[in-house]
Amino acid sequence: NAGAGLLQSGQIARVEQVDAAALVSGMCPNWRGGPMFWAGEFGTKAVLADLQRRASAGGPLAQRLFTPSPLWADLVAQGLSLREIEVMIEPD
Repeated sequence: NAGAGLLQSGQIARVEQVDAAALVSGMCPNWRGGPMFWAGEFGTKAVLADLQRRASAGGPLAQRLFTPSPLWADLVAQGLSLREIEVMIEPD
Protein backbone atom coordinates (compact mmCIF):
# COMPACT_ATOMS: atom_id res chain seq x y z
CA ASN A 1 0.00 0.00 0.00
CA ALA A 2 2.83 2.38 0.81
CA GLY A 3 4.41 1.53 -2.54
CA ALA A 4 1.17 2.37 -4.34
CA GLY A 5 1.10 5.72 -2.57
CA LEU A 6 4.68 6.44 -3.66
CA LEU A 7 3.82 5.55 -7.24
CA GLN A 8 0.71 7.68 -7.30
CA SER A 9 2.50 10.68 -5.79
CA GLY A 10 5.25 10.43 -8.40
CA GLN A 11 7.99 9.90 -5.80
CA ILE A 12 8.97 6.74 -7.67
CA ALA A 13 8.37 5.87 -11.29
CA ARG A 14 8.16 2.08 -11.44
CA VAL A 15 6.83 -0.79 -9.33
CA GLU A 16 10.24 -2.44 -9.58
CA GLN A 17 11.70 0.36 -7.45
CA VAL A 18 9.48 -0.65 -4.54
CA ASP A 19 10.51 -4.28 -4.89
CA ALA A 20 14.20 -3.42 -5.20
CA ALA A 21 14.08 -1.29 -2.04
CA ALA A 22 12.30 -4.07 -0.13
CA LEU A 23 14.82 -6.67 -1.26
CA VAL A 24 17.92 -4.56 -0.63
CA SER A 25 16.68 -3.49 2.82
CA GLY A 26 16.05 -7.10 3.82
CA MET A 27 12.28 -6.62 4.23
CA CYS A 28 11.66 -9.47 1.79
CA PRO A 29 13.87 -12.47 1.05
CA ASN A 30 15.34 -12.42 -2.45
CA TRP A 31 13.81 -15.77 -3.37
CA ARG A 32 10.23 -14.54 -2.70
CA GLY A 33 10.24 -11.31 -4.67
CA GLY A 34 9.08 -7.92 -3.47
CA PRO A 35 5.73 -6.68 -2.22
CA MET A 36 4.63 -5.27 -5.56
CA PHE A 37 5.51 -8.54 -7.29
CA TRP A 38 3.23 -10.37 -4.86
CA ALA A 39 0.50 -7.75 -5.16
CA GLY A 40 0.65 -8.33 -8.91
CA GLU A 41 0.38 -12.07 -8.40
CA PHE A 42 -2.70 -11.74 -6.16
CA GLY A 43 -4.38 -9.16 -8.40
CA THR A 44 -5.54 -5.63 -7.77
CA LYS A 45 -9.07 -6.61 -6.72
CA ALA A 46 -7.76 -9.00 -4.08
CA VAL A 47 -5.24 -6.46 -2.78
CA LEU A 48 -7.88 -3.73 -2.56
CA ALA A 49 -10.29 -6.03 -0.69
CA ASP A 50 -7.56 -7.17 1.71
CA LEU A 51 -6.48 -3.61 2.47
CA GLN A 52 -10.09 -2.55 3.09
CA ARG A 53 -10.61 -5.50 5.43
CA ARG A 54 -7.43 -4.80 7.37
CA ALA A 55 -8.18 -1.07 7.67
CA SER A 56 -11.69 -1.67 8.99
CA ALA A 57 -10.67 -4.45 11.40
CA GLY A 58 -8.03 -2.50 13.26
CA GLY A 59 -7.64 0.65 15.25
CA PRO A 60 -6.18 4.01 14.21
CA LEU A 61 -2.77 2.58 13.31
CA ALA A 62 -4.32 -0.10 11.08
CA GLN A 63 -6.49 2.52 9.44
CA ARG A 64 -3.47 4.69 8.72
CA LEU A 65 -1.42 1.78 7.35
CA PHE A 66 -4.09 -0.11 5.44
CA THR A 67 -6.57 2.48 4.15
CA PRO A 68 -6.07 1.77 0.46
CA SER A 69 -4.15 4.22 -1.66
CA PRO A 70 -6.54 5.59 -4.31
CA LEU A 71 -4.30 3.93 -6.90
CA TRP A 72 -5.75 0.49 -6.03
CA ALA A 73 -9.32 1.61 -6.77
CA ASP A 74 -8.14 3.31 -9.97
CA LEU A 75 -6.44 0.12 -11.14
CA VAL A 76 -9.50 -1.99 -10.35
CA ALA A 77 -11.88 0.48 -12.04
CA GLN A 78 -9.78 0.49 -15.20
CA GLY A 79 -9.13 -3.25 -15.15
CA LEU A 80 -5.37 -2.72 -15.02
CA SER A 81 -2.69 -4.73 -13.27
CA LEU A 82 0.41 -3.42 -11.57
CA ARG A 83 2.37 -4.41 -14.67
CA GLU A 84 0.35 -1.87 -16.65
CA ILE A 85 0.82 1.00 -14.22
CA GLU A 86 3.00 3.14 -16.47
CA VAL A 87 -0.12 3.66 -18.59
CA MET A 88 -1.77 5.55 -15.72
CA ILE A 89 1.10 7.54 -14.23
CA GLU A 90 2.76 10.15 -16.37
CA PRO A 91 6.18 11.43 -15.25
CA ASP A 92 6.41 15.16 -14.51
